[in-house]
Amino acid sequence: MLTILGQQQPLCDKTSRRDFLMIGGLALGGLTLPTLLRAESTSPARASHKSVIMIFLSGGQARERPVHIQEIYATLYRNLGIDVNTATVTDHSGRPHFLVDNNAQPIRELA
Repeated sequence: MLTILGQQQPLCDKTSRRDFLMIGGLALGGLTLPTLLRAESTSPARASHKSVIMIFLSGGQARERPVHIQEIYATLYRNLGIDVNTATVTDHSGRPHFLVDNNAQPIRELA
């Protein structure tokens, strides 16, 4: 296995994400490998070679500004032609609720 080292970002239990995924992938592969080999040996088809390339990018901090989920909803509703400042939905007891909380505005770059 080829491991390209980079800056490690530890999780809350001091385990890096890369180590977590590597251990999880090895465990999953170890559990399913006997079944896969058994099925392949009983198959009348030719044996095929299998390769996996797994690229995991842990992401980083937002460069310009963080985007909140309410802004994404406001952008979607605006693109559908719904005014989020006035449109409401009612819950099971008949109380109206706005579609978007905190008066969120659509994302300028996407609207």
